[in-house]
Amino acid sequence: MLKIKKVEIILLLSFYIIISPPFSSLAASYFDDFTNNSISDYQLTHTWQQGGTGSLVYDISGKRLNVITGNDIGLMLSHVLPQLTEGVFGFDFMPTVKYPSGGIIKIRLIQDHDNYYEITNTDGYGASNIEKIVNGSVVDANLFSNEYTQNSNYHIAINFSSNETSVNAFGQELFINTNIDSIIVNRFEIEIVQQDGYFDNIECFEPATGELSLFFDDFTNNSISDYQLTHTWQQGGTGSLVYDISGKRLNVITGNDIGLMFSHVLP
Repeated sequence: MLKIKKVEIILLLSFYIIISPPFSSLAASYFDDFTNNSISDYQLTHTWQQGGTGSLVYDISGKRLNVITGNDIGLMLSHVLPQLTEGVFGFDFMPTVKYPSGGIIKIRLIQDHDNYYEITNTDGYGASNIEKIVNGSVVDANLFSNEYTQNSNYHIAINFSSNETSVNAFGQELFINTNIDSIIVNRFEIEIVQQDGYFDNIECFEPATGELSLFFDDFTNNSISDYQLTHTWQQGGTGSLVYDISGKRLNVITGNDIGLMFSHVLP
């Protein structure tokens, strides 16, 4: 595993810098970027075989999954997840061909048969929705305003919790927040019907335990002396690192043919 011990910032222009903490505390609990063929790690279910049998193929050149269906054909891939009542699940999806005139995608984050989140949309059958199902009943829902389109690259992100769930997908962001029952997500399912497409970067993040505080400097105080300053280019003169007391930030000043670098060790 690569361990970063030091950060260096090399500058050839003048500007202000504020080093801020991460926007959220999340830890990866599942990730697959299909660098290698991992199809065997997934459970494949043929959900509709009236027109034949769909297939899941590894695209070795693009390092991604290729789902192939057809008219009256559907399949579903699924995988277990760590048990989570809140987290973020996402993946990249590019639909390529629908059969004959409409395709469908369904994403489920599942506790069991009666408790799950479901996101559905189509190309050809109308915009669909997101739903929260508890004890077999829909307890919250919201509608997409448009369908997805073929040969578009989508990143689908589902930020789920008992209080509020947001879905960023197909160029829209939807929220459901009228029901606060917890769903203990332990599995995901992605079902494709009459739709070919590529999948990549399937990931799930959970709230991190503990503080993400490896390094933080908001320059509330003048901490320039904590940094190592190196003048990397002095043909046109010497740059400087100045503390902007009013803005509580660093002011980097260079010039023509002038460069500098400041660095700091990391844990």
